[in-house]
Amino acid sequence: MSVVKEYDDIMIEIKNVNEEYKIEAKDALINDNTIIPGLKGKEIDINKSYSKMKRYGSFNSNLLIYKEIFPTVSIKDNFNKFVISGNSEKRMVSFIFLVEDNDNID
Repeated sequence: MSVVKEYDDIMIEIKNVNEEYKIEAKDALINDNTIIPGLKGKEIDINKSYSKMKRYGSFNSNLLIYKEIFPTVSIKDNFNKFVISGNSEKRMVSFIFLVEDNDNID
């Protein structure tokens, strides 16, 4: 069954576009006690995409199913670091407030 699936036109097309749609994960950058967050990546889940497209009978890039690729160095593993900026590839803003007196945080 798997041999027949490998020669199916839908499976061949999915494998051909696999690298085109793949986005690599970016590791967080750590320098002493500071960190710049990384980014998740994604790649095509070939078997799930094939099953979904097989029901429709043809390749359609809108039916591709992705799985996330997590970075090896992540901010989730480094809570003891200060975030000094956001990742330059993602448009986000970070604010850091240094509070010396907890009485008037407003």
